[in-house]
Amino acid sequence: MSDDQPTTSNAQTVYGRHLRQRRNAANLSADDLGAIGHCSGSLVYQIERGERRPAWSFTRAVDTRFGGDGLLCDLHDLIDNENPIHPKWFGDLLRAEPRATRIRLFEPQALPGLLQTESYARALISGMRPVNASVDELVAGRMARQRLLFRQVPPQMWALIDEPVLLRLAKMDPAVVKEQLEHLIGVAEHSHIVLQVLPITATVHAAMNGSFLLMTLPEGEVGYIESVTTGQLISEASGVSEVERRYDLAKADALSPGRTVNHLRKLLENPDEHCI
Repeated sequence: MSDDQPTTSNAQTVYGRHLRQRRNAANLSADDLGAIGHCSGSLVYQIERGERRPAWSFTRAVDTRFGGDGLLCDLHDLIDNENPIHPKWFGDLLRAEPRATRIRLFEPQALPGLLQTESYARALISGMRPVNASVDELVAGRMARQRLLFRQVPPQMWALIDEPVLLRLAKMDPAVVKEQLEHLIGVAEHSHIVLQVLPITATVHAAMNGSFLLMTLPEGEVGYIESVTTGQLISEASGVSEVERRYDLAKADALSPGRTVNHLRKLLENPDEHCI
């Protein structure tokens, strides 16, 4: 089996059977259900046959349409347990993230997943050549995560982005560049989302060890750090304090939110003029 072929699990087959039964009972066509779940009718058929894994956004949407009894969500959990798309350590982040009332992060390599457009996410994920899931599945999962930023009571988000991230973005396909920059400028207009760029002129700064994230959860503040093969939630006070210290120091070297948006607008007008 090639890497990009979706795998089939027993839970996936059961999920598909229940989905088809419920669709037929509701007298809905595959296209009707696809419109509800934001996908094509042909993909609905593939999910029903157990050939494709459903996205969580699809499962939640159709579960609500069918009365919200949670059966499809429970089956989706079983699919994840049998054949996880993400390693367990990343699952820890995905479970904590929706519970956060505040998210602060620093990204030195790519734009934060919560702020990526679909085309930008697809380019990044394709470049990583995933082996445990298809590019479509991973992109759908990343897009589904972003709903938390636009729910009725969203978390406050403060994203600190290293300027080399924008330099790499500027070299991508022009359509991807335009869409992504317009998206960043647009989300920065929301009062609960603050963007700041750490300019390349800050040649030495406190966040040079890599990306990290801070979340305010009901039980307190936690940090999160990861590498290529592992990630870790940090709840010990000393560890969280050190992550916060580095974040605050790096933020002190960053452009103001207003200057950041102005720079994004200039980059949108002329992607060849990179540096601040």
